[in-house]
Amino acid sequence: MLADLRRSLVLKPRNPILLGALSKAQGLMGRAEAEVLIPRGFVRREGEVVTVYADIDRPEWLAWANCKALWLTDAAHRKEMLGTTEHGWSTAEELECLGSLMSVYQSRKAKGLGPSDDRLEVLHQIIVDGMAPAFVIYELGSRVDPQIVLRLDAKYRAMVTRYVGKYVLPPHEYE
Repeated sequence: MLADLRRSLVLKPRNPILLGALSKAQGLMGRAEAEVLIPRGFVRREGEVVTVYADIDRPEWLAWANCKALWLTDAAHRKEMLGTTEHGWSTAEELECLGSLMSVYQSRKAKGLGPSDDRLEVLHQIIVDGMAPAFVIYELGSRVDPQIVLRLDAKYRAMVTRYVGKYVLPPHEYE
């Protein structure tokens, strides 16, 4: 049954009905892990101006938000990275901005600066495991397009399946 739940979550990422059922079962059917990425900043256009909002006490989030601002404002960067000047959701943008976030976080951590962040530690492990693209597709892409996994080729769907099995709905003690 847990394998069926995993498959359902792969095909319909972050499904609130499935996640709610798991929560109500209080661990009897397994336990879904908490969301890894809860952004502590955002960027938006305000007329002709682009404004960056970020937790200034957490430089890693300022780096993330600045990366998002670059993608929003720099058509030449989008052209270089994607071959188009149009701005829309892309895995390239998300991976680059997560890279900025984690680079600053890991650098500060190595120097003993700033607080440790359990979620960023999990994200670091996801990256080390080579699952950053699956993370981006499952956790971020599904917010933009709930059907995103259905359009993936077999290679990427298998990567998302491994991601869900390890980081979203890990093996249960009764499995």
